[in-house]
Amino acid sequence: GYRQADVLDGASLHELFEGADGVVHFGSLPTDNWSSGSVCYRNLMLGGYNVFQACAQAGVKRLVHASSMEVYGNLRQQPLLPITEDSPLTTSSIYGSSKVMLERLAADYCRWHGMSIAALRLGRIIYEDSWSWRLQAHTEARENCAECLWCYVDARDVADACRLWLASDVEGFQPFNVAAEDVCVDAPTAELVHEFFPDMKVASPLGEYECPFVSTALRDTLG
Repeated sequence: GYRQADVLDGASLHELFEGADGVVHFGSLPTDNWSSGSVCYRNLMLGGYNVFQACAQAGVKRLVHASSMEVYGNLRQQPLLPITEDSPLTTSSIYGSSKVMLERLAADYCRWHGMSIAALRLGRIIYEDSWSWRLQAHTEARENCAECLWCYVDARDVADACRLWLASDVEGFQPFNVAAEDVCVDAPTAELVHEFFPDMKVASPLGEYECPFVSTALRDTLG
């Protein structure tokens, strides 16, 4: 059944997670654009700590949580394409910095408690009824989605990533980029990169419509 709890109330989470086989933590603000920096930081960091701690105390060993492509900061300032999990974490907002710190905390909990935690560095999530307000505005012109490298991901694929991690036997902390394989505009990737990122180096060839924010590690690890 459905139960509601506040991630800022650690005690309620301890009770909620008793007997759970795994936890999916998406209970955080999706941006700091709609709140103050202090509200965002408290929600992400204290809320994330409470979730990790409650899992540890309840004996929950497998956890997946929502990180963000914001950990890479301004993608125009990245030195190299494609963006992989090894790209520099040069955040440009309190939201991105909070996500980086939460990933570090997740890695610590894996060492301290033998947990296995995946951090999904999510691109722009598209829901079944969100085309008109979420993605359409970004696809009407090439420049509208350049700042996120024309990436998107269907919510059902995000759910699959969560399910596959919880069902896997991969151990420890793992960060994964999560995006569709293709760009969200009808233009070849090389053409888009040349137009909007002319000075950026490309480390390896990209497919004709391949998104420069790649999820290769996720596919290789979880299928």
